[in-house]
Amino acid sequence: NASDYLINFNIIDTIAPSVSISNPQNGNILGGIISVSANVSDNVGVAGVQFKLDDAAFGPEDATPPFQTAIDAALLPDGNHFVSATARDNAGNVGVSTNISFTVDNTLPMSSITFPLKNSVISGTISVNADANDNTGIDFVQFESDGLIIASDNSSPYSILWDSRTTTNGLHSLTSFAKDLAGNTFRSNPISITADNDFVAPVHSNDSPFGVLASGTASVIMSLDTNENATCKHAATPGMSYPAMFNTFLTTDGLSHSTAISGLTDGNSYNYYVRCTDS
Repeated sequence: NASDYLINFNIIDTIAPSVSISNPQNGNILGGIISVSANVSDNVGVAGVQFKLDDAAFGPEDATPPFQTAIDAALLPDGNHFVSATARDNAGNVGVSTNISFTVDNTLPMSSITFPLKNSVISGTISVNADANDNTGIDFVQFESDGLIIASDNSSPYSILWDSRTTTNGLHSLTSFAKDLAGNTFRSNPISITADNDFVAPVHSNDSPFGVLASGTASVIMSLDTNENATCKHAATPGMSYPAMFNTFLTTDGLSHSTAISGLTDGNSYNYYVRCTDS
């Protein structure tokens, strides 16, 4: 005769899960939404992972890989904090990660354009400089003209070279945009500058009078036109520079220029030297 017997036994699982924080890293300076994740393994299976912030449980236990959560840095005071994770398996074994320390920075950086000065007139290639400071450190400073990026600098003193000929003549704005190591950003108040890269002198036409005038002419209206708005001066002496000329046309600062010349007498030749500068 034979009998059937069931022999049942279990092997006790005494091996705790292995757990470590994979993000953030020790020493990170962080702001905004902070992603927290853990690497977890077990010889049988992981039942759940509990994240902790500053030794207090943060959020519900996570039972599904990938094991991760998120922390809103805006809800934390600036300064040092740490995260850890506790993992358990179905046998009740518990593994605890080491603490990962990080710094929360919710403070905005500050920045301003220091050169050129407000309302400056610029031409050619110039240096554009900015101040920037932050409680934890500056990542980079970005320079902008009319809201468009010119270039950036990631080391102090913050400065770039800008060829103002790449923009149009006239009024423009300059701003600095600073980002700190935690990702906080700040854009400075704009300053106004004027680009003046017109190096071509005005072209004149329709000069009057010319040639021989009638006997008895005692006065004339001397006039000319320019192809752009200009201010014209005249002198009787050749070779004088524009600043040295004291006689400005009575009607000028536009496209047409005129002034009265008197005291003329018969039998004499008169030469008037004219210089015009654009505006």
